[in-house]
Amino acid sequence: MQLFCIVGPKACGKTTFAKVAEKEYPVIYVMDIIKDFLFSHNFDTDDQSVEEAYIDNIGEKPETLANKVIEKALSLPGLDEKNMIFVDDVKSIHQLRTLKQKFPVKIVSILAKKENRAKRGGAMNVVREQAFDIYKLQNQADYRLFNNSSLHDFEEHAKHVLDEMKTGKI
Repeated sequence: MQLFCIVGPKACGKTTFAKVAEKEYPVIYVMDIIKDFLFSHNFDTDDQSVEEAYIDNIGEKPETLANKVIEKALSLPGLDEKNMIFVDDVKSIHQLRTLKQKFPVKIVSILAKKENRAKRGGAMNVVREQAFDIYKLQNQADYRLFNNSSLHDFEEHAKHVLDEMKTGKI
């Protein structure tokens, strides 16, 4: 089985790409893993709390979250070596290294102009973005998608890229 880690800054289209992929492939949402952990420990699960928990996890034990992704991937039913699994919102080199110890991994980078991300409601917090390895991961990307058009156009582009990934054309 092959993992495809979806990376990019806030409001670039990572989850939109994941939702398109989810129509045909399993998708693991890292933020859901964090929310489940917070909920099980009676912590707030609002977006701010989840983002702060993600930063804390990256700083303290980044492999813990990656191991949760691995557990989730291995528990998916009916998978074999030909399956593609997408992981939405990988943010650190340490996570990537841990995932690569168990699976072949490719990086899917979603890029969007800052002004477009701001229009989509992504509060630009450069300090927070720098707490992660987003830009380092994007530099290692095997696939790059640019999301500077309409939602419909980006979804169509995502479908096209997924088809090409499946057939090995790109």
